[in-house]
Amino acid sequence: REQRQAYVDDHYEWVRTEVCESRNLTTAQFDDIIDSKIALIASDAIELGLIDTLSRWSELDKVIESVTGGGKSRIESAMMTDYVEAYTDWGNPPHIAVVYGQGVCAMDRGINARKLEKIFGRLKDDSDVKGVVFRVDSPGGDGMASDVVAEALRKCAEKKPVIVSQGQVAGSGGYWISMYGDTIVAGPNTITGSIGVIGLWIWDKEFSDKLGMTSDHVKRGEHADLGFGVKLPLLGVQVPARDLNKEEHARMETLIKEFYSIFVNKVADGRNMEVSRVEQIAEGRFYSGVDGEHIGLVDKVGGLSHAIQIARAAADIPSDQYAKIIEIPENKGLIN
Repeated sequence: REQRQAYVDDHYEWVRTEVCESRNLTTAQFDDIIDSKIALIASDAIELGLIDTLSRWSELDKVIESVTGGGKSRIESAMMTDYVEAYTDWGNPPHIAVVYGQGVCAMDRGINARKLEKIFGRLKDDSDVKGVVFRVDSPGGDGMASDVVAEALRKCAEKKPVIVSQGQVAGSGGYWISMYGDTIVAGPNTITGSIGVIGLWIWDKEFSDKLGMTSDHVKRGEHADLGFGVKLPLLGVQVPARDLNKEEHARMETLIKEFYSIFVNKVADGRNMEVSRVEQIAEGRFYSGVDGEHIGLVDKVGGLSHAIQIARAAADIPSDQYAKIIEIPENKGLIN
């Protein structure tokens, strides 16, 4: 235990020295951040001087240029150039791209926000693609992943029509990734809305004792042990050893309220609604597609085929002209 504590102390001192020197902070300021700032959002980090600016990965070149005063200097790694090659050599007819966002909102699984961001970026600049239909079937999930996709869709919609087709469910994060579409089409029984943020804390209350398991730790920082606990056998899940204290609970509640306010304001912006109106229909409530249309969260009630027809019309493709439908990723069952 003494050795582990000494190791933690050494590591803490090293990190504190490096951060204070690089960010022009005093050791007292650093210690205060560690001990009193339980969790930070990006704007907090700027205010505290931990970071300089906010940027999406897709806009990093602009940040580099502003710092260096020159052109691009970022080198793409093999992982970041793993672009989706679901469509190539599409020919001369106008194209309508049907993009699928299915599963939980996550960066590298479910809807796969990283790939969707790249896909919308490529579609935005593809002159053959005249319109985009985004088929959403997601119960929500990671707020960051949802925002990454929503922002990419918004930028694509600035260049060409983007129609959102909601499937069985487009709730919470699923609605987040929908809200910047030019037109939102939902099925009559689609579960939509659920504009809210939820947080929970599960901790070990004598459960590990019943399993005959114990844990110990050393820490440096008032809240450094938050989340530490035994790892359950077979499941591989680490269960926090303690509940939140009053200060931590209050901070987490504040963060959840801030995230909720961000969500509400983004919906108001995307749907061209007053914030007060969104607040009336939000609070985590979900609606059917029909009710969603009545309250302004949905524009039309219909299916994927209806959404494609709306995209054709918005792209000024005559009804008697052939348009090629491209599915991304391929073979997701457009006919079904």
